[in-house]
Amino acid sequence: MRKAVGENTPEEDAWSEEAARSSDHLRSSGAFNSILHARRALNYTFGECARYSQKLVRMPPSHPLEPVLWTHVAEHLSDDLNEMHFRLVGLKKHIANFDAWSDEYLVSGLPRTAAKLAHRAVIESLGYTERSASSFFP
Repeated sequence: MRKAVGENTPEEDAWSEEAARSSDHLRSSGAFNSILHARRALNYTFGECARYSQKLVRMPPSHPLEPVLWTHVAEHLSDDLNEMHFRLVGLKKHIANFDAWSDEYLVSGLPRTAAKLAHRAVIESLGYTERSASSFFP
């Protein structure tokens, strides 16, 4: 995913961070709506998910912290990904003739699907199935 998103230079990341913290509303708004911020945010999110995934792979089966790590993955995918970011980095493209967005990489469904799978992993790591866990609730 990082290859598809691209990476900022350290100078671009520094500018994006500084501009986002600016007290000038136009400058900070511009920074949040820039491709530099989109790349930085997407790379951060995917980097954190990869970091937690590596910990999960190295973790012994049924480790008590497994649900916590899966929850972190789900949180990042649910909260940090923004449709606008995918558009800014070119993973979603506007088709003017149809006034629609092309999603050839299917990125719109990626965060929801991955978050749902991470939530399911939390349930299973606690020793339940999705069906048995839902039987506790009317």
